[in-house]
Amino acid sequence: MNDFVCPYCGDHEVAELSWCVVIHPVKQWTDDGVAADYREAEVDWESDLPYGALDKSLPEETLVYECRACGKQFRKPSRADSAPCK
Repeated sequence: MNDFVCPYCGDHEVAELSWCVVIHPVKQWTDDGVAADYREAEVDWESDLPYGALDKSLPEETLVYECRACGKQFRKPSRADSAPCK
């Protein structure tokens, strides 16, 4: 599996957001940059939900990731070998 990171800061600690306060830290990625395996789910009272889906600007079935380091949300991670330097 390829390694993907936050497209903003290049950090590896990325979690998939869900519609509750449980986050799913990504462990492995597919070749297309979609989460394929996860570490143990965690309760996270600080992450923002993918609120764009509430006003229909972001379809509910669209995956939203959040960087655990910089806190930014994104739909597509960057490949680790082409990410910005930390």
